[in-house]
Amino acid sequence: MVHLTYAFSNYFPLLPPVANEPAVECLDISLPVDSHQFPELQHLLQKYSTIFLEPKSLSPLRGHFDHKIPLIPGAIPVSIRPYRYPLKQRDIIENLVSEMLISANYIEFYMP
Repeated sequence: MVHLTYAFSNYFPLLPPVANEPAVECLDISLPVDSHQFPELQHLLQKYSTIFLEPKSLSPLRGHFDHKIPLIPGAIPVSIRPYRYPLKQRDIIENLVSEMLISANYIEFYMP
């Protein structure tokens, strides 16, 4: 079990830690959980097991609420330098993108 005193600051490293922030206890649920150790947690994980599954397809279309970026006809694409990521963050992003491409959980899009 991990005990975090500045949990909010861990997720938002640019923000200063808050002195009176309550402590948060986290449990790594990626490890096997014995049913006799945490029966309430085991019950919740079994009850809502479909929530924790990796998605195998895209979300269904939602009509009016689907995300679209309106483009100006005939506009020239913006040409700016790419944002530079730290090497460790770039490796994580590349791994996530390759996992998404392997799972085919995307819609192909080609710029005009």
